[in-house]
Amino acid sequence: MTVLPGLTYPLYRLAIIAVGGAVALLLYGLVMKTRLGMLIRAGASNRVMVGALGIDIAKLFTLLFGLGRCWRRCRVSSPGRSSR
Repeated sequence: MTVLPGLTYPLYRLAIIAVGGAVALLLYGLVMKTRLGMLIRAGASNRVMVGALGIDIAKLFTLLFGLGRCWRRCRVSSPGRSSR
């Protein structure tokens, strides 16, 4: 794809940039606009206080770790990626 006269850039890379931006916006919305994001931010700031409010912070962080692990697995299994 020709971006500027004399400058070509692969369409695949532009799609990767667009997908990366969409994922970043999705994660920003998740963390900043949802109750789950509020609990994650509060637990990262003051774990004891969130626990005192009755939230099982260990379970919440385990869920968050699991989501990160799934994201990592999906990213590695995409075509053209090494399994490192």
